[in-house]
Amino acid sequence: MLLRRWLLLLLGVVVLCAGGISTYPRWARVLGLQPAGRVTSGPADFRGFAWGESLHAVKHHETAELFHQRDDALLYRDLLEDVPVLLTFGFMAGQLRWADYACESDTPATHPQHRRIFERFYQGLVQQYQAPNDAGVATRDGDKLQTLRHSLGATQIDYALWYQERTIVSLFLIRYEQPEKLPTIWLSYKDIAYAWSS
Repeated sequence: MLLRRWLLLLLGVVVLCAGGISTYPRWARVLGLQPAGRVTSGPADFRGFAWGESLHAVKHHETAELFHQRDDALLYRDLLEDVPVLLTFGFMAGQLRWADYACESDTPATHPQHRRIFERFYQGLVQQYQAPNDAGVATRDGDKLQTLRHSLGATQIDYALWYQERTIVSLFLIRYEQPEKLPTIWLSYKDIAYAWSS
């Protein structure tokens, strides 16, 4: 009798979950990108992949140009809004837990291109997720990104954060203290269950 109740409960959960299946990654529509070659049978969290997918599955189905593989990461070259980016899929215990795009510019920090790219990404994310849960500019000691800013050697970080049901989306424009270090725009997606473990 207990086994029968457990099976009925499990069947109910499966039916409820099936109603929320996503067939197309949301961010691809917003930023005008094509999905990867795969969409999971469950909710898609990033480029058609769900958090928890194996490194092998991501490598097999991702369509961007793979240029480096480690035990805990796959690195690709890709375009995001016609901007060349480094696309990284990160794995913990063999399961997909985070992914990000990073674009480093070859122009000086004062060039308006950085702000335009940041704003373009920001507007696409606002269209998808609405207003960010948190946004601002971190420039002084005591601000909430002080540790990150100091560890990067950055003088300023413009940021926006969106907290979704399964994913934390972060967008950063990072400017550095060293004049030889060029600004970085970083768009990160993290499995919310593992977001604070790294």
